Amino acid sequence: RLAELLSRQQQYQYPPLAAQRGWQGEVRLRVSVARKGAIVAVQLLRSSGFDLLDRHALAMIEQLRQLPAPPAELDAAEVQVVVPVHYKLRTPA
Repeated sequence: RLAELLSRQQQYQYPPLAAQRGWQGEVRLRVSVARKGAIVAVQLLRSSGFDLLDRHALAMIEQLRQLPAPPAELDAAEVQVVVPVHYKLRTPA
């Protein structure tokens, strides 16, 4: 679900400078989520190779602040999820 939320948000917020320069890549983030869905921490696991894209991915997560609560079957106070954020420019049809 988190990947879907980010994907929707990212469609409208591709960094303009990155788009102009043709920068693409994948950022991997580790997101710690509390039992009720609050984001506790975000850590960059793998860079896209572009600082701008990395910072953008981190900022998107921070803007969310609250996520859907983890499934009840996960009986932990905090859940860590690795989230890939893909930056891929669409080519005109």
